[in-house]
Amino acid sequence: RIWRLMTASSSRSPVARTAPPASLPSTSPDVSALAQDFGLPLYRSWREGGFEREMLRNAAPTAPVLFESPEGLIRVGGEGPNGTRLRFPQVSASLTTRW
Repeated sequence: RIWRLMTASSSRSPVARTAPPASLPSTSPDVSALAQDFGLPLYRSWREGGFEREMLRNAAPTAPVLFESPEGLIRVGGEGPNGTRLRFPQVSASLTTRW
């Protein structure tokens, strides 16, 4: 049953129709199918602009986070200090100095 749901069109799920596209195209239908099969509610969260916006951020705060809840779509954050991710190539193996 799970395999049939995972390979079927995800357009049957109301969550799949309203959720933003995931960064990995296979993730959204798989997660939707599993939640539907187990009868669980599915709430997603993501950053405005996704991975690309965050990795190309230059002199801007980290993007706000959007998440689904039973009350609807909620948006938080995005008002921090300006920062940048455009420091490539990474010259250190240590994550404490790279980020």
